[in-house]
Amino acid sequence: TFSDAEVPPPSGLTYDVWCTGEIGGEGSGDEPLGGLDAADLNKIRALARDPTVCGTLEGRSLAELRDIAPAANKRQYDAQIAGHIEGYLRSNYSYTLDLSDDRDLLLSQEPIVVFLTTVKKGHCEYFAGAMTLMCQSLGMHARVVTGFKCDDYNAAGGYFLVRQSHAHAWVEVESAQGWKSYDPTSSRMAASKWAGMMQSLRHLYDYLQYTWNKSVITYDASSRSGLMMAMDGKMTNWLYAVTDALRRWQVRVKNWVARLLPRWGSMGWRGIKYAVWLWVAGMAVWIIRRRWERGRMRRRARRIGLRHLAKPEQIRLARQLGFYERMMRLLERGGMERREGQTPLEFGRSLDFLPGRAYDTVLRLTRVFYRLRFGAARVEEGHQQRLESAVDELARLLKGSQAGNGGRVHPRYNG
Repeated sequence: TFSDAEVPPPSGLTYDVWCTGEIGGEGSGDEPLGGLDAADLNKIRALARDPTVCGTLEGRSLAELRDIAPAANKRQYDAQIAGHIEGYLRSNYSYTLDLSDDRDLLLSQEPIVVFLTTVKKGHCEYFAGAMTLMCQSLGMHARVVTGFKCDDYNAAGGYFLVRQSHAHAWVEVESAQGWKSYDPTSSRMAASKWAGMMQSLRHLYDYLQYTWNKSVITYDASSRSGLMMAMDGKMTNWLYAVTDALRRWQVRVKNWVARLLPRWGSMGWRGIKYAVWLWVAGMAVWIIRRRWERGRMRRRARRIGLRHLAKPEQIRLARQLGFYERMMRLLERGGMERREGQTPLEFGRSLDFLPGRAYDTVLRLTRVFYRLRFGAARVEEGHQQRLESAVDELARLLKGSQAGNGGRVHPRYNG
């Protein structure tokens, strides 16, 4: 349903696809990509080869492993590398349509290079173009795909809404299993209960407008009659479903009370009433504590840069990365705060003025953060205790360093 159009859409969609039948080969990696000069290409390739961007396996960069692999086995690394690049762009770059402040910079230099190295924000075409060039710079087969991201499903009418604002660009990378799709663009909108309610109202309005245009404006008597019968049938089925649900709930309550009375009969109705109130209070405490814990995890996820992930993944990673949040708060109290646009590893390396053991601990914990955030690693209970102990040790080292410096932040760090 194209609700933004002023004329009814055709019954079917048709489109043409052109293909040259050719795709760039592996080559030596020195061929220009996308019209880039050698300097710009080297910047993109250097970033793509960074282990924190392309990923690691057993301590070695995936890009390096791909380089030394036989030609027949290079494809086995492409899906993993693409997945790591996708996650890196999603976590370290911001989505925006307003690039007015950086317009002169984007026009005077190669836009993708500026996006990757300086601005670190943009719309989906920047994300897709950057990931494609990064993959191609490593010798991988990658391409930009443009179309519509149709995730606006109208449950009232049972159809998808496709608007012009849904236009999107993403990436396809050829792997050992064939072409796979990747979407490196960070989240384009923040969900909320109010936004969800407004979207439901818009869906209802769209469905009513669509039904009115189809069954009333067309002056089709049979369609109008069918509409009324369908609505009557749906309403009847809904009432039956609600009645059945209430009846089943009533039967379950009766059975539960019947099982409870022989067991607690000696207590009388007053004892049963107290037991029920105790159960209700316990459930209320459990719900409040669970909601508080989930809220705490979501706040932690926002602080450590996980807000673009789905909520279940945010909460899972937030629980795993509690040690990293503690470390960041510890450094912030010492006046060492991560600047906007600075990656975790860049921030860690900027603290090279710290005492040797403290600096090594920060880098070690940061690398663990990367393995948990972008890799498949998980923290077991014993590992979690060791990570917390490492943060405790860092606190003692920083306290001793500040005491030796008169309680001041090191002069080389200006925040």
